[in-house]
This record gives sequence, C-alpha cells and structure tokens, in this order.
Amino acid sequence: MITDKFDSSTKSRWVRVLNEGETVRQIRQENGTIKGTYVMKAPGKYKHEFRLDRTNGEGYEIMIGVVKKGVTEVSFWDKDGYVFHLTGQKCHNNKSEVYGDGQEEFTDGSILYMTTDMDNRTVSYSTPNEDFGVCFENIPEEVVMALDIYYEHDQITLVNFEKLN
Repeated sequence: MITDKFDSSTKSRWVRVLNEGETVRQIRQENGTIKGTYVMKAPGKYKHEFRLDRTNGEGYEIMIGVVKKGVTEVSFWDKDGYVFHLTGQKCHNNKSEVYGDGQEEFTDGSILYMTTDMDNRTVSYSTPNEDFGVCFENIPEEVVMALDIYYEHDQITLVNFEKLN
C-alpha cells in the first residue's frame, strides 16, 4: 500500500500540519505552501482526494497541484509548478488561464480530485459531479503533490490517495 501525506518539513511558516499529516491549516493571512511526501513517477496513475474543510470565500486563494521533485521553494507560478487555482484558473510558467468552465464553486466540505497520470505525464481535476478534463500536459517525470493556502483558518484534508494502476 502506498501513502501520501503533507510533509511538515516542507511547510512554510504559517502552515500547521494536523492529524498525522492528513490535514493542513493556515494560521495567518499570508501565502502558505506545503508539499506531499510521495514521489509520483511512471509507471502509474495516481489519485488524490481533497476535502476543503474550511475556505474563506468559496475556495478563493487555494491552489492544489504538483511540483517537480526536488524543488526546495514551492512557487506555483514558475516553471516547476502546475496548479489548479480554485477560482477556475490553471497556473504554470508565470501565467494563468481559465480551466474548466471557470464557474466552479468550492465551499466548506467540497471534494476535489486530482489525477496525476505519469504514463502520459498529465494532471486532471474533477469533483464528484464534474470532470474538468486534462489541465496540464508534459509535466516533469517525477513530481510531488503541493498546495498553497492563503486565508487564516483555511483548512484542507487529504482524504485518500491511491495508485490506480
């Protein structure tokens, strides 16, 4: 059995790791980043299930995605980060653009799935009710899960992680 959890050694100053690495909470209104512990690589397709326990403003200022293995400073806007901003934007290489229909609403209790297909080097996102399709192609050969939260008291739980094949 494989596991992934939030890696407390990679967290920024105002992020707290709870429940043995399953939950993160932001304790100050400031960008807070953290990465996962499991390195995803081919062969394999992986699925993370996140629950937005508490969001300030419909998921505003929460980004969930992957970063290249070995990156020490998590920066979602540069070439090493591939993230879905819960305002309906995908962000990579210092630019963002609409992803999905751009009208998704994420509130407390919302579930978001991230599927990382390392055989095809893609990342996709979905909810229990909607598949948003492929978000990123040609991601690096080895990546880890990563997220950025901003508002004080925002909290996210990694509910499940599995290798699909």
